[in-house]
Amino acid sequence: MSSTHEFDNNARYDAMVANLDYLIDVNYEDKIRGRLKRAIKRHFNILNAQVLYSRKNPNSFHLDDVFDHAMDASLISEDEEYDLMLIDFILLGETLEGKPAYVVIESSVTIDERDVDRTARRARTLQTASGLPTQAVVIGTTISDANRQRADANRVAYIAISE
Repeated sequence: MSSTHEFDNNARYDAMVANLDYLIDVNYEDKIRGRLKRAIKRHFNILNAQVLYSRKNPNSFHLDDVFDHAMDASLISEDEEYDLMLIDFILLGETLEGKPAYVVIESSVTIDERDVDRTARRARTLQTASGLPTQAVVIGTTISDANRQRADANRVAYIAISE
């Protein structure tokens, strides 16, 4: 009986920690939102970047059109579209040559391997759907050496932005 009670307490604790982590990350997203365009310009020379999508602003007619076309052409699946819409931010800007480019951003106070993997996967999906260059980015206050190497291996850029 005590092992079941212990399991219940552990499960509740894990759920509480997960909820707290989520709230911390949502608060962090709010804090960095206003700094995204400058960071993208500085790190990638992408000009005139606009936030097309975020969890706080999930409606984007532009992306709806891109995804509808991509699904009609069987470039991406509904599951891939749904997965991409769980990203924290999608920006659209211009390269120095004036060509459009996307930036897909996952933000978290502490970047972990799931953030890196999700961002890489979602950037590939958007690039496939749109046919445009797409930069995968993780933004956080810290990243371990192992996750920085993982990001480099997956062509995911890391930008440090303090709270």
